[in-house]
Amino acid sequence: MTVPLLVSCKWLKENCNNENLVILDVSWSSSKDMDEEFKKGHIKGAKYINVMNGENTELFPRNLPTAEKFQESVRAVGVNNNSHIVLYSNSDFCGYFLSGRAWWTFKYFGAKNVSILDGGWQKWNSENYPITTDDTPIKPGNFTVNVVENLKRNFTQTEDDVKNKTRQICDSRGAPKYKGPESTGRIPGAKNLPLYQLIDQTSQTLKPIEEIKKDFSSAGIDVSKPITTYCFSGMSSCSVLLAANLCGNMDASLYLVSKIIEDVRVDLQNGVRRLIRV
Repeated sequence: MTVPLLVSCKWLKENCNNENLVILDVSWSSSKDMDEEFKKGHIKGAKYINVMNGENTELFPRNLPTAEKFQESVRAVGVNNNSHIVLYSNSDFCGYFLSGRAWWTFKYFGAKNVSILDGGWQKWNSENYPITTDDTPIKPGNFTVNVVENLKRNFTQTEDDVKNKTRQICDSRGAPKYKGPESTGRIPGAKNLPLYQLIDQTSQTLKPIEEIKKDFSSAGIDVSKPITTYCFSGMSSCSVLLAANLCGNMDASLYLVSKIIEDVRVDLQNGVRRLIRV
């Protein structure tokens, strides 16, 4: 099965009754219970899943779940190995802040057929597509985790990539945090392409692919060559990675960092190896 990376609200409305389709609301917030928000209204047939339930600590507040926990969670919402999974969220950047992270997480754990609702919950609502408060019956799924290691880079790999210039490094934070009054540093050689630059605010969707390619090029990134994306804690960078995939680049990976990112940047800048590994 080959599925598109993005589906439109129109497509989802027309296909929501497909038995092989699993629609998941992946909204998350550090300040409120998004499962309760889901119960107040959601897309017909959708189930709620929290993909941010990782092994979080003060230093790693947005860590990945373990393979075991992820498999248990997705089976509980009815995901099978051959399911077509469509993700949406009520989050920043027209839903891409959370939907992109969820998409990458599913891909990292081996899901093959994953799409994002282009525009997310905001666009679905703004175009007056139907919502419901009804529960969707769930038959437990059989999804089995198969980690795709090359979708993630660790500290040592990224340090080597910087030293040997084997991969382009893309910082997806906003310009002020990349190189401005709010910045405390960045990975040496990293180019800046903020996620918001890839969003068409008028249509509430990602820009057309040709425009996205131009944005990569303007940022100094050759979208035909290996790319590693990063941000502050692996959120917006996942959607920039997705955008690279849309442009045909399947050699794009995520450097999943933590709150100690500034220390790591200093390490890379000074060529110092520390005990900290991200």
